Amino acid sequence: MGEAVYASGPFVMNTRAEIEQAYRDFHSGKFGSIPRALRHVIHERGAVSGIRQPG
Repeated sequence: MGEAVYASGPFVMNTRAEIEQAYRDFHSGKFGSIPRALRHVIHERGAVSGIRQPG
């Protein structure tokens, strides 16, 4: 039998515990941060919401 794969949001891991740790790491800032001056640019381009605007 194959091994289990767990997915939640942007994370795909081997166990639910790894998913939970990934969310803790994300919310604590371990994955880095987006400088405040660039947040509006990234959001306008759809990178944060995942939706691309026409044009």
